[in-house]
Amino acid sequence: MKRKIIILQSFIFVVASIYAQQQRQDVVPDFREKSGAELFFYRLGRIIDNALMKGLDTAYLGLPEKGWTVAFVNDYVGLNTTMNFQDINYFNSSTNIKFHSTPTIALGVAAGYRTLAFNYTWDVFSPRSGKFKFELLNKSWGIEFMRHVNDNIVGSIETLGQTPLQVNKKEIKFLTSYLSLYYVFGGERYSMTAHRRMAYVQKKSAGAFYLFGQYIGSKIETASDELVREVGDLKEIEMHQGAVGAGYGYNYTPNGGKFLLHVSAAPMLVFFNRSVLTFDMNLPIDDNTSVVLPIDYKVVPKVPFYVTGTARVAINWNINEWMYLMAYSTFHNFRFKEKDRIEMRNNTWEWSANVMFGVRFGMDKKKSVKMLEDFDAHSNERKRDMIDWVEKLLNRP
Repeated sequence: MKRKIIILQSFIFVVASIYAQQQRQDVVPDFREKSGAELFFYRLGRIIDNALMKGLDTAYLGLPEKGWTVAFVNDYVGLNTTMNFQDINYFNSSTNIKFHSTPTIALGVAAGYRTLAFNYTWDVFSPRSGKFKFELLNKSWGIEFMRHVNDNIVGSIETLGQTPLQVNKKEIKFLTSYLSLYYVFGGERYSMTAHRRMAYVQKKSAGAFYLFGQYIGSKIETASDELVREVGDLKEIEMHQGAVGAGYGYNYTPNGGKFLLHVSAAPMLVFFNRSVLTFDMNLPIDDNTSVVLPIDYKVVPKVPFYVTGTARVAINWNINEWMYLMAYSTFHNFRFKEKDRIEMRNNTWEWSANVMFGVRFGMDKKKSVKMLEDFDAHSNERKRDMIDWVEKLLNRP
């Protein structure tokens, strides 16, 4: 808890420092006050900005004046999963497993430059739960990676003819890895990045079709040895799924990008589906003792393809040129049926909701461009003076 308070205090200090910086007189800095390294990074920033805007319709899309961002994140994550087993190990009759996450709050920070960002959140009530996210979101394509750990899971295990077994918090843990990629058709007027990172400003309402691909890897680990024995020595359930699809997204803005409402959805075809069950098998040895060994059981899908989907809703508010507020939610579905030998079904819904307050900082684009123009003009003038001096020297009798 002490570490979390220190991080929050540091964030508040950064925001206050940025605010004080923004209150200074709005003048173009003198390039003579900048070091060579600073001028190099300013020029590199201009090169990046030009590359990000190349080919875009500037009447519809633009870049915020300030490129750097730091934000305070409030994250809500939910999960609901239902599984059915039949004729597997000790599950000789129908067994239903139902898990869902309990309400919780995660706090964290996010930081980045333009279309590149990192995000880390931790659960206020459970130090073992948290999420790390990396995003690289360009004008027409994007990559997002997320790693999430959640042990705020409760539920029940119901086996036909037996008393239902209740699962309490901390007894199981969900670990999820998520990788997504997208490509936008007609990205010169519409930006998927405008609502995710607010790295672009959607000046006019626009929409576009996009391709979407995702990989989800989930693992359910049992932390309680007693629970492992109660569920037929089932220790882990590991699931992997790959899917591709096409969808449509729309950004609505009534006031030149100050307010933005985003909605997108994509039906998806699952082309890769693999699950593995891990059991603790108690094997006897000669001296009347036994050893516990993990045994993996590969689950084969009943059919090679499934239809699933993903959706996203976001609301953004550019308060001013250096402050913004955004909120967004995502939904994912993960499901399959086993092929033969046993009967196994799984249907999992994961969702997340984020509220983010952020500040932008760094030199404005216009002031940076003007300062570099002054520097180039000064450099050219010095070059001309040097050439004139050399010519005079060579023409001396």
